[in-house]
Amino acid sequence: MSESLTASEVEHLRTLLQRFTEYDLDQFDNWRFDTSDGPVFVQLARERQPGVPAEAFTSLTRPGPVATGRIAHVSDAGVNSREDVLRVIAEMRADLASAGVREWENPNLECFLEALQGLLADLDGYYANRGQQPRARPDRGLFATALIAATGYE
Repeated sequence: MSESLTASEVEHLRTLLQRFTEYDLDQFDNWRFDTSDGPVFVQLARERQPGVPAEAFTSLTRPGPVATGRIAHVSDAGVNSREDVLRVIAEMRADLASAGVREWENPNLECFLEALQGLLADLDGYYANRGQQPRARPDRGLFATALIAATGYE
């Protein structure tokens, strides 16, 4: 990867590390990451090493509950034509370019495609959770629904 983490990703990493230390860390865990600048060693431990003062550590407050992201905001108009699908995609792009990049559950292509795959694999469950019947045949409406839902599918 050649890009730095966003502030949101750093916060998510911190939240996951907090959860790891709370529920999964026994006494210690040692990790080695091979990077382009050489190895990086990470030690997680319940005790400080002798001679290392407590002031050497940055104290992090316990994060609050993690809120999941939202789905794309698009108009409620039905999808019955190719033009309707194009409108939905244009509205999704506009939403992503504004607040969606920070608020969607799946704002990048890798996450979006993973969610789209998961959504389509469990389409019957997706509709059942909404008290709806799955569509008998795929159509433009299903295509638009899948695109929108994948932006927030976990």
